[in-house]
Amino acid sequence: MEDSKLLQRAFAAAFGGPTLDEAQLDRYFSADYRQHVDGQTLDRAAFLAHLRTLRSLVQQIEFSFELCFGCDGWLFSRHLASETLTDGRQSVHRVHALFRIVDGQIAGCDEWTEQIGGDPADRDLGSRRQI
Repeated sequence: MEDSKLLQRAFAAAFGGPTLDEAQLDRYFSADYRQHVDGQTLDRAAFLAHLRTLRSLVQQIEFSFELCFGCDGWLFSRHLASETLTDGRQSVHRVHALFRIVDGQIAGCDEWTEQIGGDPADRDLGSRRQI
């Protein structure tokens, strides 16, 4: 599978359905997945806590990929995440992420997330793990 398609399918698995389906995520994220985001390191359990938190706070999220390219097991993406929170607030984040692809799965991510629109209280949505 082309790495950019893998990334888009992984995002759809994380945010597309009515509930978080961890078995579906297992298809896209390795068991030893690590994410470095906004000065924090998330292991797989912390990453899942982050996804659960986002899904409880965000009613709808749309991703717009501005740039995506890869080479030798690495995939860089610059994308926008436009969120509508459950209380109706709107927020937009620009994400710069470098993904490590191993054996057809996302094994790691180094990410910087910048809020470019919305309530400053939502600036940490890229790494938030608690409500």
